[in-house]
Amino acid sequence: MIASRPKKWPRRNAAKKVAAPARETVCGTSKLLDFRRSGVDICLTRNMDVPRHTCNDPQEIVDYVFSEYLELARSPQEHALVIGVDSRNVVVGSWVVGQGPENYAPVSIPSVLRPAIVLGMRALVLVHNHPSGQSEPSEADVQLTEKIAGACREFGVGFLDHVIVTAGKSRWTSLRRRGLPFFGDNQ
Repeated sequence: MIASRPKKWPRRNAAKKVAAPARETVCGTSKLLDFRRSGVDICLTRNMDVPRHTCNDPQEIVDYVFSEYLELARSPQEHALVIGVDSRNVVVGSWVVGQGPENYAPVSIPSVLRPAIVLGMRALVLVHNHPSGQSEPSEADVQLTEKIAGACREFGVGFLDHVIVTAGKSRWTSLRRRGLPFFGDNQ
C-alpha cells in the first residue's frame, strides 16, 4: 500500500497560477492591478471612462507623468516608470519598475517587459526622474536604454522613448530626440 503524501507537498500536476489580479483599486484616474508573484502594480486605463493620454511625442509623455505620477516626478528619490501603449500610442497602463536613492534606481528587464507582454501592449516608454534637477542622461541611463531596446526587439515590443524628468515640468530630456540609435527600427 502506498502512503499518501503529506499535505505540505505540492501536487505534481497541479495547475500553476498565472499572474492574476489580486485586487483592483483606483490609481489616479486609472485602475490599479496588483499582479501576484510579479511584485508589480500596474495602473490600467483600459475600459475606463477617463480622457485617454497618448504618447506621440515626449511632451505628451511628460504631461502624462505629471498628471498621473506627480509625486514620483518631484520625489527626492530616483524612480523608474514604464508606460505601455496600444497600436495608436494610447496609454494602456503604467507601472513603477525601480526605486532607489537620489542618484540610482535599479531596473530589471523582466519587470519592464513582463507586464507589457502579458497584457499585449504594442510599445513601451521608459521614464525616470532625476531628483538633482539635471535632466541630462548619465552613461548608465544610456546603457539601460540600450539594454531595454534590445530586449524589446527580441520580444517584438516597440520601444518608443526614454524620457528623463525633473521636478519642473519644463525640464526634461528625450533620449530619442537626442538621436540615439536604439530607437531606429522598433517604432
